[in-house]
Amino acid sequence: MYPTASSALVCKSKIRGCALTLIKSGNAGEDRDHRQWLIGAFRREPGLYSEEVEVKWGSYKKGERRLGSTPDKGYTLSILVSGRFASIIADDEGNELERLVFGKQGDYKLLGPGGMHTWEALEDSIVLTVRWPE
Repeated sequence: MYPTASSALVCKSKIRGCALTLIKSGNAGEDRDHRQWLIGAFRREPGLYSEEVEVKWGSYKKGERRLGSTPDKGYTLSILVSGRFASIIADDEGNELERLVFGKQGDYKLLGPGGMHTWEALEDSIVLTVRWPE
């Protein structure tokens, strides 16, 4: 019998001479924090705390939107998992400069440092976001 993804399994194995340790397994939609982040500097659980990378499993309802704009301090990669989602590139005052509409699984955007953006869920959507420093 194989363990399920939600089990609290800790094991060590060797694959091609590298020792691997499974720290945690689970479900990204259930294990994220109140802001939907799964990994980052604001998480305190072993294996989920990182100052080098942040991972968000964002689940958004149709019509949900983030008002305002936030400057990115590093790189931000957002990938559409499901749904239809608009990513809005904005100027320093939050005015819309460009609207990118993602409708196909795998559609993505990569923003560099200083990029301002906001978003709108055009359908119920799931978006995987990864951030890392410059």
